[in-house]
Amino acid sequence: ETLRKFRDSLLTNPFGLLLTSIYYRNTQELIEVLAHNPALMVKFKALTHEYQWIVERLVAEGSVTMPAANVDSLIELLSDIKAAAGPKLQSDIDLVIMGLTHGYLLEGLRIKIGE
Repeated sequence: ETLRKFRDSLLTNPFGLLLTSIYYRNTQELIEVLAHNPALMVKFKALTHEYQWIVERLVAEGSVTMPAANVDSLIELLSDIKAAAGPKLQSDIDLVIMGLTHGYLLEGLRIKIGE
């Protein structure tokens, strides 16, 4: 239920629409990449579980402050997925990493970086 509410909240701003579009456009390939890379699947599941509090806080409060280390871990995971992906997914991952690195994606989603 929380993930559904989070998705619905993403649809209310351009950055959320972009992420939702990227997700749905690449879901099948992402599933295949993870299925063929068990270590990557474990890492993906661990980070998804670890970041659940961020999603819950965004749904409940509309904004959240997260440690910079969380962003670094997310970029590392995306880079690992990109290494096993095809050109379309690689391009979309580059777009997301750029948004994370420069901060505008996080700012657009009301995520602040703190300690």
